[in-house]
Amino acid sequence: MACAGSKSNLRGYTCGLWTLAHTLTVEAYKNEQYNSAFKPVADVLEPFHQFIVLFLSCGECAENFDKETINHELDLVTRPEDVVIWLWRVHNFVNKRLSGSPSEDPKYPKQQFPPKKLCSHCYNETDFLDESKTFEFLKSYYSDIRQDTFKAVGSRHLNPKFAVHAEKVDKLEAAENRLRKELDASPQRQWRDIEGYDGYYGKNSGRGHLYVIWLSAIGIIIVFIYCKYRRNRSKFWKTFYYHNDFKLCPWSSDKPAKKYLA
Repeated sequence: MACAGSKSNLRGYTCGLWTLAHTLTVEAYKNEQYNSAFKPVADVLEPFHQFIVLFLSCGECAENFDKETINHELDLVTRPEDVVIWLWRVHNFVNKRLSGSPSEDPKYPKQQFPPKKLCSHCYNETDFLDESKTFEFLKSYYSDIRQDTFKAVGSRHLNPKFAVHAEKVDKLEAAENRLRKELDASPQRQWRDIEGYDGYYGKNSGRGHLYVIWLSAIGIIIVFIYCKYRRNRSKFWKTFYYHNDFKLCPWSSDKPAKKYLA
């Protein structure tokens, strides 16, 4: 809902995709910054690049992003922190290129991120974004992109353009949390012991054994009916063959031959 545009064909999916990508890069850095085997391009950026090229429904968007990986030298990304900075730099470049285009949502115009209202200290004396300070901001911002339901909207560090839908999200999350509590408190809700310490059926073992007995009884009845059917079927054909003078192959038996000779 935070990425909903003023019209159904604006923002939406692409906004959510960018947000997801930034969150992934920040989490990758936080988890792998001290891992000497971590490869920012092969482990994070290139899989995202291939996803865009192969699966994004907007062919022009995918082609443009593919060009950006070349123009912004994706192959030269080596440091763990560059996984965050590279995507942020590309995103800002794309925003600048698309500013004023027909695809831009007039209610949410493209701008350089983060704006001064959100991070004034990220800008230096010449009014340009300082990468080191912006990097620290991005880590904090995208680490807190999804809060739990117990914190109010006012305590969140939200992008102003997302705040318009924050109250709706809180209401939905609160309703979901109440429903989850009601289900967990229900005495009819039984959790299966997947470790098997309480037996296969756990607390419902009595009912489980009853099901097994019923299934066994039904199986025995089905087998009995089938055997009876086979027996009756065999008896019918024997009666038809030996006590019927109108056989399909009268020469297959000696009795009909003797009858006609007499």
